[in-house]
Order: sequence, then C-alpha cells, then structure tokens
Amino acid sequence: MVPFKIYDNEEVALETVDQTELDALYTDAAVDFIADAADTDDPFFLYFAHNFPHEPLYAAAENEGRSDAGLYGDIVEGLDDGIGRIVDELEATGQLDNTIIIVTSDNGPWFQGDPGDHRGRKGSISEGGQLVPFLVHWPAGLEGGRTVDTMAMGTDILPTLLDWIDIPAPTDRILDGTSMVAALEGTDDAVSDYYYYYAGKKLLAVSDGQYKYYAQQPHLYGVSGAGFAAPFSKGPWLFDLEADPSEAYDVLAKHPEVAADLAAELERRLAETDENPRGWN
Repeated sequence: MVPFKIYDNEEVALETVDQTELDALYTDAAVDFIADAADTDDPFFLYFAHNFPHEPLYAAAENEGRSDAGLYGDIVEGLDDGIGRIVDELEATGQLDNTIIIVTSDNGPWFQGDPGDHRGRKGSISEGGQLVPFLVHWPAGLEGGRTVDTMAMGTDILPTLLDWIDIPAPTDRILDGTSMVAALEGTDDAVSDYYYYYAGKKLLAVSDGQYKYYAQQPHLYGVSGAGFAAPFSKGPWLFDLEADPSEAYDVLAKHPEVAADLAAELERRLAETDENPRGWN
C-alpha cells in the first residue's frame, strides 16, 4: 500500500514504513500498551486489528521461507508469534488469568488461504466467506480445552463482553447480536434463533443454525482464462449445514416448511430494518 503512514491518533508517527516490519511495529505497540496497563488497577481493552494476511503481503526477513504455505504461510507464522508475545506479556505482568482473549477474523480467505470444505470465499455469503477461527481464553472465568459446536456471529461479541463484565447494554439503540455466554459456558446449545447474512445493507440469507435459506439472487459463474464472469439469477435455495456443510445440494423441495419459515423470517427482518434503518430504540 503506497503511500503508507503510521498515525498515532491524528499525528503522523512514521512518514514511511517498511511493510515487512509492520507486524513487529503493531505487536510492539500492543505489548507496550499491556505493560502500561499493568501499572494501574484499572481494567483495559485492547483491540488489535492487524492488516495481515490481507494483501499486499510482506513477511519479516526472519520469517521468509519459514512455512510450507509460501509467503501467506510465512505471514501467518509471524502473526502467531505476535499473539504469543501478547500472551507472554500478560503472563509476565500477572494479568493473563483474568484477561479475556478473543482471536478471530472478519471474513474467510480471499484468493489465498483455505476455506476448508466450504463454498465461497471472502465477499461471499456462502460459508467459505463467513466461517472464521474463533478462540476464547479466560482461565479465571471459563473452562478451557473445549470445542463449542454452535453457530455464532461477530455481532455477538459485544453483548457477550458486556454480559461477562457486567456492563449494561446501551438503551438508546438495538444491538444486533446476542450474548454467547450461555453457549460458551456450556449451559445452552444455541446463541440465537436466527443468524443473518448481509452483503452491505442487503439481507440475502438467513439460518436457524442447521438450515440456511438463500433468497433468489445473482450468482457469478467464472471461467478460467476468460476476462469476465456471467451472472445468473438462482434460488431460492435451502441447505442443511449439518449434513452438507459445503452447501452443495439444495434441499428446499425436501423441506418446504423449513424454507417457508426461514423465508418469512427474512422478510420480517427486512421489514423491521426498512422501518427503522438506524436501529434506534
């Protein structure tokens, strides 16, 4: 990315940046913040949003060739090291056990990276564009060593943290998410009744955790070597994400009642947001 400056609030901290050093710059700042927080008795919040492994890709010199997954893999190795440095600093300052650590991402992989056995990539409402790693570490408040097999969404993080640290939710606006506390603590099997898949402001699909309903919409069909992709209007579709996580087989004809219920919820949600687009109470 050119030009690339580093800002500290509204001030330019670095006029030019060697982008192979970005990982270290960001991680150093995070570690320093944690060290400073240890000198006070106040709670702290660190939101560490890295631009890697988004393109353009730059690996630190010491990580070049480190991974069998090429440059992308080298960068992920460096990110993993950075998280390790943050954890080490929390431990060294006696804050690790009572700090909630969440590691996640905003979307599935773009042209590189592995979406697993899932349809779609970044920019798609298919599962390959939506499913991301989600790890929570909080020894003082959460039993570790478990995998929680339930659907949740990024919008659920805010109400979860508010719930855990006992801060009331704002009363002047509607929060889109639902607290994951019961699911993460093992007292409930689900987070929400429904999960919504948006593209910008357009609601295109809705799921109940097992079934996922797509309204009729354009889908692009690209041909390797061609300089274009053809749009086709497809759907509505219904996928059973438990039996068919790759969303390969439409089962709407087999479960028309499920599709009708999810279609009704999609229309209800659309009407709700059309009536109150800003989400104020």
